[in-house]
Amino acid sequence: MKESKIYSEKAVELTAQGDVLGAKEYENLAAIQKKKSSNYLEKSLDFKKIEMAIVEDIEISKSLVDAEVITIASSNEFKSFYESEIDVRELEIENQKLKAKKEGYLKIYDQMVAKARKCRWNDC
Repeated sequence: MKESKIYSEKAVELTAQGDVLGAKEYENLAAIQKKKSSNYLEKSLDFKKIEMAIVEDIEISKSLVDAEVITIASSNEFKSFYESEIDVRELEIENQKLKAKKEGYLKIYDQMVAKARKCRWNDC
């Protein structure tokens, strides 16, 4: 979002100087950056929702165990409990994967911003 604002300001500056083509180029860059920022924000919010659901599931599972609400009276109940614990572990693993994916997106974003800045100054 910060980059799009910088590009927009540069476009206004170039328009004031009479460089319409340069201004249009910066307006396009600003629009691209704004769209990228929106996409990253949307993805991060999706990841946050998933993380919150996982954390909530984990907390519920832990609170049930801590409160000793689960009584294992039969092998079927034990099997159900065991399967629930496996599900919790799988959710924790999925959470870690999502965090890694999120970090990957953030690194790609940083690389794209760095490249855009480099190209801006070197006329790529």
